[in-house]
Amino acid sequence: MIQRLYASTFSLARYPALLAALLLIEPVFSSQYLIRIVNTMLIQAVAALGVNVVLGFAGLVSIAHAALMALGAYTSALLMLKLGMPFPVAFLAACVFCGIVSGFVGLLGNRVETNYLLVITLGIHVAIFLVIVNENWLTGGASGLFNVPKVEIGPWRLANDRSYYWLTAPVFVAALYFAERLRDSKPGRAMIAARLHTPAARMSGINVNRYRVWAMVFAGVYFGASGSLFAHLIGFLGPEDFSLSLTLLLTLTVVVGGLGSNIAACVSLVILTAIAEAFQQAASSWLLFYGILIMVVMVVAPRGMAGVAESIVERIKRVRTLTRRPAGGARL
Repeated sequence: MIQRLYASTFSLARYPALLAALLLIEPVFSSQYLIRIVNTMLIQAVAALGVNVVLGFAGLVSIAHAALMALGAYTSALLMLKLGMPFPVAFLAACVFCGIVSGFVGLLGNRVETNYLLVITLGIHVAIFLVIVNENWLTGGASGLFNVPKVEIGPWRLANDRSYYWLTAPVFVAALYFAERLRDSKPGRAMIAARLHTPAARMSGINVNRYRVWAMVFAGVYFGASGSLFAHLIGFLGPEDFSLSLTLLLTLTVVVGGLGSNIAACVSLVILTAIAEAFQQAASSWLLFYGILIMVVMVVAPRGMAGVAESIVERIKRVRTLTRRPAGGARL
């Protein structure tokens, strides 16, 4: 009992410690360019956690991630720009709206074979983009939406990237906390069981369809939050900000990190972002690079970085076990 309580307390203490570490290293990001990259990375990490719930937990292949982020971004921006709503209300509205839309997509997916969810989400992606591009009076069309309001929370106005970091860091830590709690909860274990072996999960009494819908809802909330944060960071929204390449990046992040591992997905995003920034001149070739990298990872390390790390730990344990045996070979 005491050991379990200690483990639970340690687990909860990790998140305030992580937040404190993120806030303490803020002065390290000296340039405006670097702090913008870090903010964008934290925002995309929230979305990557949502992708991990859909793909890593529930095993659903969707390509509507970027479109749902766009929906959250435009919802939050328009509520503040057109209706004058405060940021907390606009942020929550974006999360709820995207969660509802994503849940509706999940319901549609339950009526067809899982493989056809890819086609449904492609249709959702196209539909959302057609609305964004064609409804000039509302979204600004292909020219984009200008003058997205800055975030104001009470007396604080987050007018620059450095002050905005004090919003993105706590939101990321909160998103990571709830994603980890979901993974360890009964619904999370049911989602993972359905991904690993759907027939066995159904035979054990798990309502696979219901948990898949909840996975889509949960992820939709994360996409809405990520889109809202992105909108007010950049101050401008255009259709090109939420292209299929963003969906591919988020999917690659989860695949490289390892399906089902929230921490590995975040680490993978940091690595991929660093590589992208190091080779900016080859930006036009990134789609090809992403596609090749997904194929290589699936062949060489299908469980991603998390699987490789687990294999290394298991080998170390086996070596330690062997070295503890006496010289004669008999076990202690």
